[in-house]
Amino acid sequence: MKKVGLLVLALVIALGGLGVGYAMWSDTITVTGTVDTATVCFQWSSFDDSDMCLGTEGDRPTATPVPGKDPKWAAPGSNDRYWDKNVACTEIEYYEDEDGKVDPQKLLITVYNAYPGYYADWELHWMNCGTIPIRIQDFTIEPLNFKIASNTNWQNPEADGEIYINFVDDVIGDQLHPGDESSASFTLLVMQTAEQGMGMNDTEPYKFLVTMQAVQWNEYQDPDE
Repeated sequence: MKKVGLLVLALVIALGGLGVGYAMWSDTITVTGTVDTATVCFQWSSFDDSDMCLGTEGDRPTATPVPGKDPKWAAPGSNDRYWDKNVACTEIEYYEDEDGKVDPQKLLITVYNAYPGYYADWELHWMNCGTIPIRIQDFTIEPLNFKIASNTNWQNPEADGEIYINFVDDVIGDQLHPGDESSASFTLLVMQTAEQGMGMNDTEPYKFLVTMQAVQWNEYQDPDE
């Protein structure tokens, strides 16, 4: 029994030695890395108004707006476009929520003292403020207190909306690299069905929001597919 005990002890010592030897010949290589992620940033950068209120973009009109011109609707190719009556005007500003937070991706457009046949147009500009290319995926027009008309027959007393709104240029799918800017024309036409006195006697004038959505360049989905 004594010999058996000594043999077991010798085996344990031998296995322990093998473990130490194996540990002495092992090694570890560690690779560390850093990934700096990009940013997707898109916003409205500026806007040009054909009939801004008080002659300064962003100013709120007084009880009697004094715009530069009172444009009217004209058929394509016609030069007879403006009647200078100094009555109605429009205002474009960045949308501000109830908490006072300004959203540079959303524009609030207000139409003051408008009447049937009143026409206005704008040039809206946007930019890629991020670090990777983006593509325009979609845009939305959200009327806040009226219905959008489906055609330009503004003298129709039974029109299906109060204001006709149109994005003139097709910008869906356009690509912008970091720092690039682009723009598109935008129009509205007030219909015969518009309500009189909107904005008077403590009521709100006609208002709507314009929002454009952009995605990173390789996430774009063609709406026609």
